Amino acid sequence: MLLRPRFAQDRVDLEKGRALEAIRRRNDQPTQIAVREFLRRINEGHPAGRISSAASIQSITRDDLLAFHQRYFKPNGAVLAVTGDFNTQEMVARLERTLQGWARGEVSLPTFAPPSPKPGIYFVQKETNQSVIYMGNPTVTAFAPGYSELDLASRVLGDGFNSRLFLEVRTKRGLAYATGGAQTQGFGWPGFFYGASISRVEKTAEVIELMLAQFRDLRQRPVSQEELELFRNNILNAEVFRFTSKQAVAERIARTQLLGLPDDYYEQYVRQIQAATPADLQRVMQQYVRPEQFVIVVVGDRRQFDKPLSSLGNVTEVPLE
Repeated sequence: MLLRPRFAQDRVDLEKGRALEAIRRRNDQPTQIAVREFLRRINEGHPAGRISSAASIQSITRDDLLAFHQRYFKPNGAVLAVTGDFNTQEMVARLERTLQGWARGEVSLPTFAPPSPKPGIYFVQKETNQSVIYMGNPTVTAFAPGYSELDLASRVLGDGFNSRLFLEVRTKRGLAYATGGAQTQGFGWPGFFYGASISRVEKTAEVIELMLAQFRDLRQRPVSQEELELFRNNILNAEVFRFTSKQAVAERIARTQLLGLPDDYYEQYVRQIQAATPADLQRVMQQYVRPEQFVIVVVGDRRQFDKPLSSLGNVTEVPLE
């Protein structure tokens, strides 16, 4: 399959049919719409922000897949990670016998500029009894200085029942059915720091303002040491189980090698989390998270909003495709 894939026409047709059905149904759920439009806007100018169309799927042929494989699947551009209970010499010999016909070749990968999103409010009209809100901005790649501290700050903002968004928007005020946030991992291009809520439609503007206030507060005031320790311990306790499966170990090795990361990349992450201070979290929030430049996506029924979204900033209406 790796060296000589057939791309059988019936399998190609099956996968194209699945993709077309997903496109046909992609406007059924407000959350699905919000996620799609947020990724589209926050990755503006980068392929990660592109959305498949029925025409683009239908245009793909079996020959296209064969050509793609021939162009990019070369041993000198690949990493193979194997983990488990085996004799290393025997495994290497088996792999060499199996892959001996795999010819090296020039692999020229395309390069892309990083995303350049346009800040503002992007609104999708959808008749529903709840609103879905996403907001944030691009920050750094997962191997750049500041990533670990941003990850920890994002846990304080939106990771679980004790996070600020959950306590403020859902627990104290009962304005959201679900809310949270994160710093995403970005390897080929920067990740982003974001918050999200599925809220009462008649409180949409109020929820947006409350969410923005939580971002601003993390910029303006250091978190308490108690709060920091709570979320630091959550991360460190989870790290113990992060690479317990063979699959996770193989993925870790492959990712480290393929991306040219230091061999101790994951250990560095743990050390940086252990060393982070409230001042560090405030510093990275001020450096990388800019609420005034957020991409904000709202999906909901404007007829039920507590006040017009235009009262919060410049609004671009996005038609459903």
